[in-house]
Order: sequence, then structure tokens, then C-alpha cells
Amino acid sequence: MRYVGHQFWQPQAVVAERFGAGRVFLAGDAAHLTTPMGGLGMNCGIADAHNLVWKLAAALGGWGGPRLLDSYEAERGPVARWTVDTSVALQDEPEGPRRRLLDGIVLGYRYTSEVIAPDGTAAPVLDDPLRQYVSVARPGHRAPHVWWTRDGSRGSVIDLFGDTFVVLTDVSGKDAAAGAVEALREHYSIPLRSHAVDAKGWRGAYGLRPGGVVLVRPDGHVAWRSAARPRDLVQALRAALDVAAHGVRPD
Repeated sequence: MRYVGHQFWQPQAVVAERFGAGRVFLAGDAAHLTTPMGGLGMNCGIADAHNLVWKLAAALGGWGGPRLLDSYEAERGPVARWTVDTSVALQDEPEGPRRRLLDGIVLGYRYTSEVIAPDGTAAPVLDDPLRQYVSVARPGHRAPHVWWTRDGSRGSVIDLFGDTFVVLTDVSGKDAAAGAVEALREHYSIPLRSHAVDAKGWRGAYGLRPGGVVLVRPDGHVAWRSAARPRDLVQALRAALDVAAHGVRPD
């Protein structure tokens, strides 16, 4: 055995100045390093990949514009900085449940970027955003979990997300949503499907009135929401997809 050298480990808390340049993107520890406190580094890194992969697929598939890839840094950068700062602050807290209960930062972060269409509603006001998680379907937030029995099997509404954009509405809006998706498929290559949810408390969880509609991204975050039934759902969804996939907003 030949001794080569050694290095003393020391905690680091840094965030990259940029998360991407040209065809190269950083994620996980390449983009941000946290202290071990809270075990937040892996959660943050997985969420980076979750945010980026569908955008890369969109670019390679020809249905995502350049602003979609630009939104990766705009969305994940603030979350990374919050995560890194939190990992440092937790070093001063005593060991115990309070230091481990971090639902707010793990689940409650929200995205603000050119590919999110705000609906004019305010974010929840929390006493402790680090630890409190309140599920809302406000654009930019993680789409809420609601139990739902479909085709005889009990699952979650969030099981519908992952490989396409998803249009969600209630039973009263089922035909309109299905028709709008079919019409848009003739003009867009964006992967898109619709579901009519018939579950107790679903509209309340998503902030919708009868016939209201939500557009959810492949990563499970809400891209657009119309609390009331849109007068022209095809046009409304077309405008929402222009924002969500291209960052192009109506004049």
C-alpha cells in the first residue's frame, strides 16, 4: 500500500452562478452544495432533474421553445439558494423533530418564470414557510394530492402526471376538455391529454368552480388555471400552452 495523500472534509454551502450554458446544464451537487443538516441536498438534486428532463425532452422533440430551457435556472435557482441557506441555518438548531420537520422547503416551493401563467391569486401566507406545507393549485405550485377511485382502483390525482401535460376538469367539463385537447392536437405536437376528476373535495383542493380547468406540467407543477369555466376553452388552452412550452404570452 502506498500513501498518496489525504484531505479533511469540511461542510460547504455554495450555489453555482449559472445553472446552464448553451447545451450544458448543471443539476444536483454540480449546481449546489449543502451542509448535511436537514438532509436537503438529495431532495433538491432530484427536484432539479425532475424539472429539467421534461424540458430537455421538449427541446429534443421540437415542441419546446428556447425559453423553456431558460426557465430551468429561473425556477430551480431560487429553490437551491433557499435550500443551501437553510442547511446552514439548521446548524444552529438543536437536534430534534423541529430540525427534521421540513415539509415546507421539500414540498412547498413554488416556481415563478416565463413559462408559468399567473392567475392573480396570492400565495398562502404561512407562519413558518420552512416547515409548513399547504397544498394549493395556484400556478407554479405543486399540484395537490387528492384520493380518487378510477376504473375500480384507488389512487391519487398526482398519478396522472409524468409524461405529458394534463388538463384536469370536473365531470361537467369533461366533454369540453376532451374536445379542446383533440382540436389542439391537430395544431400542436405538445403531448397533452385530459381527465375529468370525480372525487370528493377535488374542486376545493384545486380552487375550481364547476367547469373550471387546470393545466399541469409533466413535472406535476401547475402551469395555468382557470377557476371558472372558460368561455372558449380551445383558445384558453392554446394561450396557456404557448406560455407553458414556449414562454410566449398573448399580446
